[in-house]
Amino acid sequence: MAESARQPAEETEEGNEAESSAQENPMTLEEILDDDRGFYAAKKRMMEIMSEYLDVMDEMYETQEWTYGYLEEFLENEDWEALVRARIACAEGIGNYEELEERASSLEDLTEEEYDILFERGIDVGYQSMVLADCKELAADELRMLRQEFQTDLESQLVFAKKKRVEIRDLLGITKAKNMMLARSDCLMINYMLLTLKDTDLAQAFWEEMPTRYPTLCRNRMDWIDEEAEVLSQSQEDGDKMEELAEALYRLLSSRQAERDEAQELLEDKGGTALFRSYEALQDSPAFLPIPDWYRASRADFFYTREDGDAAHETVSGKTGTEELNEKEYRAGFCMDGVSAGQVEEYLEKAALFAKEISGNTEDGAWRIGMEDYHVDITLTDDQVTFRFEGEDITFAPAGVLGI
Repeated sequence: MAESARQPAEETEEGNEAESSAQENPMTLEEILDDDRGFYAAKKRMMEIMSEYLDVMDEMYETQEWTYGYLEEFLENEDWEALVRARIACAEGIGNYEELEERASSLEDLTEEEYDILFERGIDVGYQSMVLADCKELAADELRMLRQEFQTDLESQLVFAKKKRVEIRDLLGITKAKNMMLARSDCLMINYMLLTLKDTDLAQAFWEEMPTRYPTLCRNRMDWIDEEAEVLSQSQEDGDKMEELAEALYRLLSSRQAERDEAQELLEDKGGTALFRSYEALQDSPAFLPIPDWYRASRADFFYTREDGDAAHETVSGKTGTEELNEKEYRAGFCMDGVSAGQVEEYLEKAALFAKEISGNTEDGAWRIGMEDYHVDITLTDDQVTFRFEGEDITFAPAGVLGI
């Protein structure tokens, strides 16, 4: 009994000696390549990395789908409340994408040793670094699209032009088609990766689990393809379609910028152009205020905060998925740099034609515009002006809508 009781201790001592020896004499690369434990560890790490990548991409597509849904609602209904929801959704989408861009930047790649182990076993890992780099770039591109295209139009006088709303619809259609192809490309990439692993059970288990773990990403997923060559052929075909969409998107964005510059000039010169004459109020609109001459939606920093104070990045984020927006919960506003007290005072003189009352003074750097059903608090610190709308969204409208 005594000898039996001592045996586990002896085995433990031997194990400790072996472990100590392994630490003092680490395996060479050749030994690791020939060792199944090193191979399975590298393969497991590769799967973990791709799972983290898919988590980020699925949230990107979910944010796109949720945000664009509110834009489509506005373009269909063309009323004020739908516009407010679309504006809030854009602000939230921007907040989400700022977080997703950070997560995409922090995705870790395989180590050089892990690359070598997998390569020696015939597993194609050459695309993985490129995929991870593309993830960050895609997040940045979508962030620019939401902020510079959709939010800028929704928060500017262009939203009151029927022609521009049609243009927004065209842009939304191309962007959605592009994102759908990108999601399908991700699934094809995973199909190819799983084939190169030469592990049928692992491939089948991961592929079947994907729609549950990444539902938005897999919404347009093709059926499983058994041959690597066929996957690559399909990827090439989809790549050609992506190039066509990219060219169409570039042409539309270029023409939009030219027309946006023209529309901005109309703030100083009505001109009587077709675009200016097409400005019209939306259904169920509130009492509007004129647009300040210095206001540029492309340069403003917009914020939408909930009444309970729950706000991140000065915009509410993290409400994607099935949760429905209630625009009545939010307070809207914006900040802009490069505005002087004289410019604010000049704007207040113009706003007085539409306001119920105006109070405040330059010395305090604080003013209030009182309207019938809402008010606007204005503060000026150094050369940054902040407008906070209480009881209504940002109500700037062009002269054509105001009737002046």
